[in-house]
Amino acid sequence: MPWPPDERTWSELLLPLGADRIAFRREVEAAAHEYIHDAGRDEQLLDLYRRIRRLASSQKLEELCQAVLQLKNFPLEPGMENLLRHVEALKQISSDADLRATFYLSTSRRGRFMSRLSLAWTGPGRGDLPISETGPFVEFMAAISALVFSRPLDGSGIKRFASRERARRATLRILDEVLAGEGVMKVDASVIDGSSDQQRSG
Repeated sequence: MPWPPDERTWSELLLPLGADRIAFRREVEAAAHEYIHDAGRDEQLLDLYRRIRRLASSQKLEELCQAVLQLKNFPLEPGMENLLRHVEALKQISSDADLRATFYLSTSRRGRFMSRLSLAWTGPGRGDLPISETGPFVEFMAAISALVFSRPLDGSGIKRFASRERARRATLRILDEVLAGEGVMKVDASVIDGSSDQQRSG
């Protein structure tokens, strides 16, 4: 991988007027560092969550849950309700692990990386997020992806990504508004990575 870019490459990136070049570069470098150096950790977590899902779906665990649930056929004694609550938690582990595993798929990793690049562009870069196959944003994404991915993104792939990213951000805004009304903390942007239909670029 030809990352990191040299100083000339950084200086040739055409950013919108008023961009905070130092903060922008820092954000892009952090995103690339995470994508490149956390690959091994993500693969380990993916394998672990898949193992948890398999174990949580095992016949023995299912037999245990069924046995505990039979307690409902008897008058409740102290501690019974606690056991029944544990069963509900155990039954949820498989679907939770399955959901978390998708976060560490290679396509999800690419989606998170591209989202972070776009956030650098619209944040300290002070640019907009056009749904287009050409223009400064597309040139930026193509240039960075050429340095990080084995196959760089093209205009059509970046256009599809921009459409998904806009939808992802809109979803986060709605969730934040709903949760703020209920007095709950804001949603972590990394929870929704917009990686579906991701162009295979890594």
